[in-house]
Amino acid sequence: MSPLSPASVLSRKSAVRFRVVAGEGLALNQDDGLVLGLSAVASLVFERIDGTARIEDIARGLEPRFEVDPARLHADVLAFCEELRSRGLVDVRA
Repeated sequence: MSPLSPASVLSRKSAVRFRVVAGEGLALNQDDGLVLGLSAVASLVFERIDGTARIEDIARGLEPRFEVDPARLHADVLAFCEELRSRGLVDVRA
């Protein structure tokens, strides 16, 4: 499996359900029963994974919301997307 890049486009797997409860996200993979609790920031990223946005676009859209170095934000978003893929919650579209 090749690593993701900022230009990668992800989509949520069809068996994955996502809800925000009390500001925290819950992602459920109905295929294997995996439930992943997501922080408020991780939920913002996960909500934006729609099969059309590149990872770099997702990160860029979050820049105004956080006072953090943009390079760090982009690296963190990319790493989180890798984790989502490794847990079987997303597919790579491009």
